[in-house]
Amino acid sequence: GYLTYSDPIYPAGGWQVTAGPDGKILTAGKTYPYLYYESKIRDAAVTKPTKGYVVTKDALPGLFSTLLPKLGLTKQETTDFKSYWENKLIQSKYYFVGVMGNDAINAIEPLTIIPKADTIIRVRLYFEALDASRAVEAPTIVTPKRNGFVVAEWGGLVKTDKNHPFTCSRSEEH
Repeated sequence: GYLTYSDPIYPAGGWQVTAGPDGKILTAGKTYPYLYYESKIRDAAVTKPTKGYVVTKDALPGLFSTLLPKLGLTKQETTDFKSYWENKLIQSKYYFVGVMGNDAINAIEPLTIIPKADTIIRVRLYFEALDASRAVEAPTIVTPKRNGFVVAEWGGLVKTDKNHPFTCSRSEEH
């Protein structure tokens, strides 16, 4: 795929940043609370999860409040995720919310951090608008432990146009 937006601007060689113990990120003389990017990824490159949850739009906040801490996000990261994604999804009666595994995330959005982080938490939910509810199997979740230098990345993938061969991805790295 390709980036459609980033803040700060993503240079050809990647972001060169300094991360402080307070979570602040310094690059090019400016401080950021996080790194943000949006991209479009070819549908064929996305390994869509089969396990997840089917919920109404009204049930999304409750699902996020329960699921995201289990996936390793802090209270603030969960709040940020909720406030972002509750307003970005296309209108639909139901949503399939799948939890993407690290292998699937790394295949479409590889991540290299130097020096290596002690803990990397990559949370990516896959959203699919549905016309009707359907039964799906819930995923098995193992909550990661946060130790030392922690990189937490959260985001989602959503198909905004069923007739277009790309899926949109939006993420924040802390």
